[in-house]
Amino acid sequence: MGYQVEAILTNGRKVSEVFGSNNNQFLDIITEYEEYDLLLEDKFDLSTGELSSKVLMGNLIAGDTQNLYSHLLLDKGNTKWGTCTLGVVYGYLHRDMCLYYGKTINRNTDGWPMFTQYLSDFEPRTRWYFKTPRPLDFPHMFLVLVRELEEYEKLYLGAIKEKFPNNADLEADIRYVFDRARDENYNIVFCNS
Repeated sequence: MGYQVEAILTNGRKVSEVFGSNNNQFLDIITEYEEYDLLLEDKFDLSTGELSSKVLMGNLIAGDTQNLYSHLLLDKGNTKWGTCTLGVVYGYLHRDMCLYYGKTINRNTDGWPMFTQYLSDFEPRTRWYFKTPRPLDFPHMFLVLVRELEEYEKLYLGAIKEKFPNNADLEADIRYVFDRARDENYNIVFCNS
């Protein structure tokens, strides 16, 4: 996982249906549970089996992400870092669901990343499909709904022009993503991971 901004076009209806569906078949959407467990093991005692990234995915499916697993913290006095770690894993699970029901797009045929290195260069806020604990920094994600495409395209073009005057490539990146989203009638999830 490197630091770059991905533009993910996704079917928001399908992603939203996962939360609270109580359909455990959605557990199969994620293929990288072990990798995400590595993020948890520095802050939580995973030996009890009460917590894993697969359990967190189950929480999303059940529609209940309120458990902060404080009783499993390795450092009981550091609940802030525990909550943020949960947010990181929930964030990557969210990203993977968006990719499962969508795709990453890139206008550069050589695969070179679009945008700047940080999403905060044009979008400092976060917004996801689900209410979960949030990470302090990465993954930083922002969801743009189909009905908001015009509004956010103008907002982001303005932010890019202000911060990076005369950068035609960044402006073309923004236009490309929003044009593809309109063409496919998909939401956009910008993800800095």
